[in-house]
Amino acid sequence: MSQADYDEASRKALSLFEYGRQVALQHGLILLDTKYDFRKGSDGSVLLIDEFHTPDSSRYWLAHSYDSRFQNGLEPENIDKVHIFSLCTYYDFQVYLTSQVNYISH
Repeated sequence: MSQADYDEASRKALSLFEYGRQVALQHGLILLDTKYDFRKGSDGSVLLIDEFHTPDSSRYWLAHSYDSRFQNGLEPENIDKVHIFSLCTYYDFQVYLTSQVNYISH
């Protein structure tokens, strides 16, 4: 990856993160972190190539309780794929993870 490609991917990642952060706050969530997958297109452009801002690629904290929990030395309430999979297990759903598709059935 050239420095120019790195700089472009970085700009795109920071812009996407800011957008995701704003959307999450509108829905009562704090976007803690995420991952973005980029590759170069056939025309040389830097492209986003995978899912983003999903529970599988991101971690979220609940905004309404963050300040009080932080002030009291408690872990923030959060939403991530571990919680979703735990709920599925609790309710006896089967979670299937493959290289192509993640899906849940009952």
